[in-house]
Amino acid sequence: MLCGAGCVPTEVKQAIETSVQPPPPAVEEAASWQPVGNGIERLEQRFSTSTDARIVLYRFPATGFAWRFDQSGDPKRVGAWMDASSQAVLVINGVYFSEDFKPTGLFVSQSKRAGARQFDNNKSGLIILSPKVALLDTASEKYDVKSLREAAQSYPFLLKDGKAAIDKDTEKYARRSFFGLDRDGRVYVGIVPDEPLSLRELATALLKLDVSWDRVINLDGGPSSGLSFRSDAWHETVDSYAAVPNVIVVEKK
Repeated sequence: MLCGAGCVPTEVKQAIETSVQPPPPAVEEAASWQPVGNGIERLEQRFSTSTDARIVLYRFPATGFAWRFDQSGDPKRVGAWMDASSQAVLVINGVYFSEDFKPTGLFVSQSKRAGARQFDNNKSGLIILSPKVALLDTASEKYDVKSLREAAQSYPFLLKDGKAAIDKDTEKYARRSFFGLDRDGRVYVGIVPDEPLSLRELATALLKLDVSWDRVINLDGGPSSGLSFRSDAWHETVDSYAAVPNVIVVEKK
């Protein structure tokens, strides 16, 4: 059975993680943002590590799009989630889940809470997708569970207030996916689809991009990492290795 990062079979984990520590990522020639339709931009930036690494990053305007979580007791790979949604512009894997496919932390969709599990607020953040996209630092910012419409906990923060939030390197390497905001309120979703990176390496790499970051938080990485985008101008799927029970869905208003 394939599930979240906390319950990955050994043979799968070995396929997406390595115990060999690469040198710190160094940005190669800076890439530029490319329009991919509806005011959305895409950046693909390569980095020098032990082999070849890249970040694929999508930037959305602060307004004009509807964001939500979707979940199912019948997990699907991210590409299949996209195929099942006729209105989606982008689908990316969501937050951590357990062997029963239920979210490991606080998870609210369509104003309904899934289960009673919750992460320690001092060690996680809260992704809010509706009515307005926000990313709360729950160690210092309060929220009312009953008022949430579309929200879920994840961890750890990669960046806070435009600075790296990872103090120590765990030296665990995997595919990565993440969600963030810049200081102008624009929304970012991204994936490291190829060469595995540690969380600290990813935070360092993000800071080298030409983005005025506010906050960025990690999503459920490893075999769960997957992203699919479609517009009249561009179509791309970096599929997850594993089937996932929850995703972030973006639709044009």
